[in-house]
Amino acid sequence: MAKSYHIVGALTFSEYLECHKILAAKRRLWLRGIITIYGAGMLTYWFFFTQPKSDIIFAIIGAILIAYGIVISPIQFRYRVKRNWDRYPKIKKEFSIVFSNDGVETIDDRGNPSHSAWDNFLRIHESESLFMLYLSPLLPQCVPKRLVPEEDLDGLRRLLSSKIGNQI
Repeated sequence: MAKSYHIVGALTFSEYLECHKILAAKRRLWLRGIITIYGAGMLTYWFFFTQPKSDIIFAIIGAILIAYGIVISPIQFRYRVKRNWDRYPKIKKEFSIVFSNDGVETIDDRGNPSHSAWDNFLRIHESESLFMLYLSPLLPQCVPKRLVPEEDLDGLRRLLSSKIGNQI
């Protein structure tokens, strides 16, 4: 029988932000990329195809779109995540998770024990500071690595990959 791992702690804002960055990475990349490319196209059109260069509106809008895609959008994303962090204090609540051969046991928001079998999880993702166990494509359970003792990190990683899959 594998060892069970009991983790107690709370998320920090940087871990919460990292979780949201991972969840929104593809969507944000596409959106920012399209806006930036469209802005570059407008600047190119203004530079090469407007004759008197007096129609500066293309250059202004292109520059604004490029600035939005590269500078403003990341700031806006962080602001929105921070607003959620401040607005919902339950996010900052301490949690208790036990990983065992049977599955994952947690305490829900009303103090009742909750058990999830391993087959309820779709996949796992390991980032620099988090283990993310996905119950659905957009619903991960984030477990900060800083809460796992260094000597237990490899054992927990092996348990997760053997029970959920080798998708770390």
